[in-house]
Amino acid sequence: MITALAIILGIGVMILIHEFGHFIFARIFGIKVEQFSIGFGPPIFKIQGKETLYKITPFPIGGYIQMKGENPDEELAGTKDEFLSRKPWEKIIIAFAGPFFNIILAFIILPIGYFGFGIHAPVLPDYAKIGSVQIGSAAQAAGFQKGDIILDLNGKKVNSIDDAQNMISTGHCNTINFTIKRSTEIIKLSASPRSVSNHYMTSCVLGVSFVLPPIIGKVSKKSEAYKAGLRENDRILKVNGEDILSFEDIFRFAGKDKKPVNLLVMRGEKTFESQLLPVKQSGFNNKGKIKGYYTFDIEYPYKIRRLGFSEGVKQTFADVWNDFSLIYLSLKIVVTHPKEAKNLGGPIAIGYIISKSIKGGWTSYLSLIALISVNLAVVNFLPLIVTDGGLILLFLFEWITRKKMKKKGREIFAQIGWALLIILFVLVIFNDIMRFF
Repeated sequence: MITALAIILGIGVMILIHEFGHFIFARIFGIKVEQFSIGFGPPIFKIQGKETLYKITPFPIGGYIQMKGENPDEELAGTKDEFLSRKPWEKIIIAFAGPFFNIILAFIILPIGYFGFGIHAPVLPDYAKIGSVQIGSAAQAAGFQKGDIILDLNGKKVNSIDDAQNMISTGHCNTINFTIKRSTEIIKLSASPRSVSNHYMTSCVLGVSFVLPPIIGKVSKKSEAYKAGLRENDRILKVNGEDILSFEDIFRFAGKDKKPVNLLVMRGEKTFESQLLPVKQSGFNNKGKIKGYYTFDIEYPYKIRRLGFSEGVKQTFADVWNDFSLIYLSLKIVVTHPKEAKNLGGPIAIGYIISKSIKGGWTSYLSLIALISVNLAVVNFLPLIVTDGGLILLFLFEWITRKKMKKKGREIFAQIGWALLIILFVLVIFNDIMRFF
């Protein structure tokens, strides 16, 4: 029930803000708004204002405002309260306002998450121990081994995993001098992280993973972990008789069925044995399909960290910029690599991802809503006749040429726009269905 409400609330707010952008600027310019609808279909709630009929409908997957004189095929009286009778720059602003308000929404809700709810920050150990070394990596070539502890990089002391990762990733892939501890021995190594690129970014990669100690975080009373006797701060020593070095190692033993695993657990100074049952969850696999899998309902310890004002504002701007970059690069990939279109998601995928984000806390949920809101803005800026971007293009033509596009031209533009939109809609619905098969 909470999941369904969160999905409806998230999508509903995005639509409301978008249409409110159009509405408020139409009213500023004195244009009569006849209807303001959230969703499509017959209204389940409506109220008549002084000039506007406000409606909520059963299908909140879109919305619209209906302005006086917005139909180009109807005869206009030429009055100031008609949309199409206004100057081109005024119509452009009204069309632009909807997507722009979606961007403003992202700037509003992200700080609410960072300042009000905080972020889930893992409780990291005060050292950086290597859990695995990737075959063929720069780390393997340099002689790194599992269990090595990084003491410093280029003379700078390493106090956590974050320290090590930040120094490696921001080193421009230049050679780094490491001091490491291997058992009781202090060793000097040098390595040049390799530049690795994908569709989205280029990064410097050493080729190691770091150890998060196998300590249990908060345990829900409804979980299998609680039933198995596990409690917060318990340390897992062995699973099915094998020594456990890191938290991630535990999940290697979750098989393809609900077969329990045998645990050796340390609590304080004492140890005890237990059996833990896997639980079935769902998620995206490496082919983009939603599949069920078995895992353990345990989590690593974390703390809630509320960001300060300057850090929160900086993070908000960085997130919105990253959202724009991700969406732009995704569109670019789909155009240049059409096979990647299978990764586009529709309303089912969006609902599924929102439902997953709720489990990560309010900040995770709000961050996803911000991303989708920015996505909605970008899609609406596309130059299709059925989007705000298409209207902006038409009004720019009118502004530059000082004449309106002829009916035949509008019809061709509309047919192309609708055809592209229908193709996109069919594609994302097809992708949504195929994700479950």
